[in-house]
Amino acid sequence: MEKKIIIVTAILLINTIILCGCNQEISEKQVDLTKVELVNYTVEIVKDLVGEEYKKISGFVRNNAGIKINKIIVKVKFYDINNNSIKIKNAYIFDLANKDTKEFSTVSHPANDYYHKVDWNNIKFELIVEDT
Repeated sequence: MEKKIIIVTAILLINTIILCGCNQEISEKQVDLTKVELVNYTVEIVKDLVGEEYKKISGFVRNNAGIKINKIIVKVKFYDINNNSIKIKNAYIFDLANKDTKEFSTVSHPANDYYHKVDWNNIKFELIVEDT
């Protein structure tokens, strides 16, 4: 009789361990991806090899989602002085571990038709988590 109680207890214990593992998988899929945040950004004037100036937009994104994120698209949105959207450029961040911060950047050259229309004080950003 004692042997049967030990076997039943062992089976219940194993089942409990297995079921706890399943619950953990479910909770990992319920991640708040809105916790990916733009920490800061800068717009700086840079000169190329021939001395022509262009703008470099760079910044940092932090992952507070609770899991590693494989790919983040940073949409850099340019507006004119009337707040009309005139251009969107994408930058990418790959393999951002939880609690880590990574840099992104994109450039804009005066040869582009939108460059001289941009209100450089009115740049907006959208972060899209594409792959976790």
